[in-house]
Amino acid sequence: MLVRTMLGLSIAALISTVPAHADDARVQGGESQATAPVRETRAIEALQRMSRSLRALDRFEVTAHSDVDRLDDAGQLIKFSNDVSYKVEKPNRLYASIVNGRADRQMYYDGQNFTLYGKKLNYYATVKAPATIGELLEQLDDRYGIEVPLADLFLWGSDKAPVDTIEAARYVGPSIVGERVCDQYAFRQDDVDWQLWIARGDQPLPCRLAIVDAGDPARPQSVMTYQWRTGKRFLPSTFKFSAPKNAHPIVLNAAPAADAQ
Repeated sequence: MLVRTMLGLSIAALISTVPAHADDARVQGGESQATAPVRETRAIEALQRMSRSLRALDRFEVTAHSDVDRLDDAGQLIKFSNDVSYKVEKPNRLYASIVNGRADRQMYYDGQNFTLYGKKLNYYATVKAPATIGELLEQLDDRYGIEVPLADLFLWGSDKAPVDTIEAARYVGPSIVGERVCDQYAFRQDDVDWQLWIARGDQPLPCRLAIVDAGDPARPQSVMTYQWRTGKRFLPSTFKFSAPKNAHPIVLNAAPAADAQ
């Protein structure tokens, strides 16, 4: 699924005002009648162009702010915010920072080792890492049960994100995200409704990603907005973890096998 990793953080914006040409339903006799799913070629092609643009990036820095819904014990949707930043040199250098009101975590990958550091607790865990970012993401998910934020940025356009699983796709219209002119698209697959805003110009990178978990009766939503700096160079020390004073090493345990849960 294209947005599999984002469901761990979840995301989506409901549009309060939708242009008439983008309506999914027409009202007749006071009742809403949903139209059949539409899979527009231009929406799929826009997604593929964005994917190629992402894959072409060798070095970049991206920051993202997300607002995420969670259902509390009282059955109320509570919104939480996260700030994530990445510094990346493909194929095997990555630094990530994840900050919110409850945690401040950092991830370091220098092509040989991966370290997860909890700044508030001053604990860290280091493991041997595979040779590429893609292999690292797979290892963290499969072996340790760690879903890395923004991992979809590395999956779009790969065989792990096939477009043939998309059931509906359509162009919504032009939109402004911050100071950027973007084109907005709406997609549907399985129990997920998601929207994507793609920047116009020579680098059609994602401006915003929005997801609704339509399979959950509460329909939790999230929105993630991106800021990009491409072609940036980093010092080698950016990706290598150096333990702060009094930091405590811990063991990163493997996740329980699915059949053991």
